[in-house]
Amino acid sequence: QHERWGLPAEKIDGTWNLVLNRIRGFGGVGIVSHELLAAATPEQVARVARDTEEFELHVVVTARDLSRQATALWQEEVKNGRRWSFEEFSQSLFGADGEELGGSGFWRSQHLAAVLARWAVVVPPERMHVVVVPRSSGDPLELWRRFADAIGLDPDSLDLDLRPRANESLGAAQVALLRQVVTALDGRLGQPHYAHVVKRFFAQTQLSTISSPRPVTPPELCDRLDGVARQWVEDIEEKRYAVHGDLVELVPSAGPAPESTAHPDEISAEELLQGLPEVIAEMLVEIAVLRGQVPGPKRLPALRRTEDGCLEPVPSEGQEVDVVNGVEASLDPVETETETEPEPEPEPESDPDPGPGPRSTEPGHGVPQG
Repeated sequence: QHERWGLPAEKIDGTWNLVLNRIRGFGGVGIVSHELLAAATPEQVARVARDTEEFELHVVVTARDLSRQATALWQEEVKNGRRWSFEEFSQSLFGADGEELGGSGFWRSQHLAAVLARWAVVVPPERMHVVVVPRSSGDPLELWRRFADAIGLDPDSLDLDLRPRANESLGAAQVALLRQVVTALDGRLGQPHYAHVVKRFFAQTQLSTISSPRPVTPPELCDRLDGVARQWVEDIEEKRYAVHGDLVELVPSAGPAPESTAHPDEISAEELLQGLPEVIAEMLVEIAVLRGQVPGPKRLPALRRTEDGCLEPVPSEGQEVDVVNGVEASLDPVETETETEPEPEPEPESDPDPGPGPRSTEPGHGVPQG
């Protein structure tokens, strides 16, 4: 997958062994977490089990209301550059017979019973943990408490207020706008530029600041997903996996009715434009800041952001800036031309200095620490 994300193979090769070596060096409990592990093939699962034979391997799977997961994954795929509508996404989930389409990318990583079954081959049931994500209207810290319980950590051992919480989820209108932008780009931005500029900066940093209704799974699809989730609950209870939370929260119909039943694809022009001028303004400011950092003839006077979000000129070396009037003044003394006799050129020394002595060429070496 390194090619898909625009990364050279040498930046990926050996990463897994590096992670395991860091855990060995730490000497305590190590946590390796990534959503892609849910889609691991049986061969990849066997590789993980083989490489971690010296450890007591536990598998922790977080799962939530399947209807919420459907809209979340749809918008994530749009963020990653896929243009499809929610209707097109929905049609990829079930076949004409009403059964889940096994080849769908959604089910490969989101079919909870299948994910658990693949990992249960190498881990006993008591070390298979299902962490149920609470309803969105619940206590925002409850998920952390459930996860901490699964990994055997005191939930109060970390101060969760040290870092601001950011919800990078998009509203339905912002997903619609992003789909239009992706279509207009027409593949002109490859990886890793797309991930950094479109997904992280435009979508997750700018569009996510607009407050608007989140996409909601339509009732007809909810009914189908409801049946799937109920089968999962029965399977988990039968297999006697370790459950952290209430399995009922996986079932869409068991939760409160959504405030809106509007289809995610039904977006008006007014909704599409909501908050967009502010986003464009912030992007123009960012361009102005970046134009002060690029070399060459198109470089503009440098700007920097202040703590209150304003902009101020950055004084260049040897200059001071009058922020009020925007006038640059040189700190170098003003030189005046005077008529003087030219100084004679110095005679060369008989034993000139051959140049600077040898310099250390030993490179620095940084090792990330856990």
